Amino acid sequence: VCFSVFSPFRCFLQLACSDGVERVLISVFLILVYLSNVAAFSSSSPVESGSLLMVLLCEILIDWIKHAFVIKFNRINATAFTTYAYSISTDIVKHRMIDSGIEGSYDVSRRLGFAPLPLACVVVRVIYQLLDEMELSWVLIACSV
Repeated sequence: VCFSVFSPFRCFLQLACSDGVERVLISVFLILVYLSNVAAFSSSSPVESGSLLMVLLCEILIDWIKHAFVIKFNRINATAFTTYAYSISTDIVKHRMIDSGIEGSYDVSRRLGFAPLPLACVVVRVIYQLLDEMELSWVLIACSV
């Protein structure tokens, strides 16, 4: 719907950004799953590592095919990715040059559609749980000092 009614350029930018954020989230979650399995079973098998890597590779392949179809059927030039990268890097550079504090980083996160706080909370919670399971409570005490 978005590609036939609105500007294809803007909608494709949102699609590309959301796919990038999705890959980052999947990567973080897969690392947390791997660490949880290592902590629970105190070893890791190559089959388990391969299956986690396969999930990430399938995600990349699916996104690649999706972007190829969207580019082909909406007659978008493949160099649009360069324009998107330039647009996002310009936002980041503006944020660093102006030193706008939290406001500028919020603009970049909003354009990408990335919410870092919920992800940070999940990572801290899982790491805390892993350290507690591994009976490494001294690390928690040392970190809190």
